[in-house]
Amino acid sequence: MIQDAFKPVDDFDTVKENLSLTTEAVKIFAVSAPPLCGFCDVSETFNKIKINSVADSEELLDVLSMMYTMRQVKIFFRETHDGN
Repeated sequence: MIQDAFKPVDDFDTVKENLSLTTEAVKIFAVSAPPLCGFCDVSETFNKIKINSVADSEELLDVLSMMYTMRQVKIFFRETHDGN
């Protein structure tokens, strides 16, 4: 869960890895912010679908928005990676 990412750690290797990830994120945001608007929690919608329940139109629009945003993020990172 996300709250686990904010817990202090005292293992040197974990600290080193977290610092590396933080440095990478700073470099990414220094170039440009990834297109992150549009992310929403669609887990409940998928849980409904798993039990053969019907998702309403708003839930389906949330899934569509999430899929579009994921595609935009993928393009962003592909272009950012290719540019370096």
